[in-house]
Amino acid sequence: MKNIVFALIALMMVVACTKKAEDGSSPSAHIPVRRSTLEGKLSWKGIVRSASRMELRAERKIKIARVLVKNFQPVRKGQLLIEVDRSEQENKKRELTDKLNALQLELQAANTKYSHNARSASRKQGLFEKGIISQKEYDEAQKEYQLSSNELKSKELELEKARRELQETEDQLKTSDYRAPMDGTISTLAALEGQGASEINAGQLLGIISDPNHLALWIKIEENHIHRLSIGTPAWIQIDALSAEVIQGRVLELAINSAEPQGRLKYYDAVIGFDAGKRIIKEGFGGTATVVYAKKDNALTIPVVALKYLDGKEFVVASADEKSAGTPRQIHVGLRTDEEAEITSGLTENEYVIIDVSN
Repeated sequence: MKNIVFALIALMMVVACTKKAEDGSSPSAHIPVRRSTLEGKLSWKGIVRSASRMELRAERKIKIARVLVKNFQPVRKGQLLIEVDRSEQENKKRELTDKLNALQLELQAANTKYSHNARSASRKQGLFEKGIISQKEYDEAQKEYQLSSNELKSKELELEKARRELQETEDQLKTSDYRAPMDGTISTLAALEGQGASEINAGQLLGIISDPNHLALWIKIEENHIHRLSIGTPAWIQIDALSAEVIQGRVLELAINSAEPQGRLKYYDAVIGFDAGKRIIKEGFGGTATVVYAKKDNALTIPVVALKYLDGKEFVVASADEKSAGTPRQIHVGLRTDEEAEITSGLTENEYVIIDVSN
């Protein structure tokens, strides 16, 4: 029905544009108000990826000894993928252990010196108060006491710092090698061994394992449309490499709390799963997902170009037949798409709306 309506519009535009109205007004076309099935649709471009995928990220800063797999290699759950180089941490642990032992001896000596100077300062204070020793001797005793006190505190801080460093190093030595968390294929391998590529920071991506048997189209949805989707919403997918073939799918994931701003709008990730069947579809293929967010059967419809607005109200120029000039009439609109609008009141079937076809 929609194709018939727009074919009629195109025909009327041709006729209207060949005949200027006698009064010099813009050419127009009479479009019948008809009943049809109206669908509200939204479409998004996306990339094919696995619907089942897991990221491997470094738990802390590490150095890679060996990478035992390659990109696109099948792996089994538990299979060893990356060996962590612990030689640097082992050397550091030995150095810190030696440093810690030396500092403990230095702390004992500083503590002995502090105790001696504390007793000496206390004794000389009593002698000074009795006038037995001079001010200079008293001041020197107090100075030695203060210096030994500062030295003791400094050694205590050094020892505490060394202990923390040793604990951190021992924690790093506990870092496990990285194994496959699931059966699948290495779809991305970010961790490479070798000069300049083996230092990995905490949280950095090591690789991605995906299941190529469960594909999905990954798309980004504008914030003003995210409310139209929910988990399980049906979708129709067209893969660019498969021409016009349509594959049925459904929404598997909606990252409601993960917004990526682009300009004025925020975009949310969504995953549309589908069954590839025997089709040759690979990760990285482009495609389009279409969702019908609303549908009205037997709806009274007109082209949206017929709508006019005044003081927040919607109007059309309506006529009873295809020859009359028509008069403004207020209407109420229900479902609206980019091309058509549902009329809930103000018009009846087989009336006409008049549109300007000058453009």
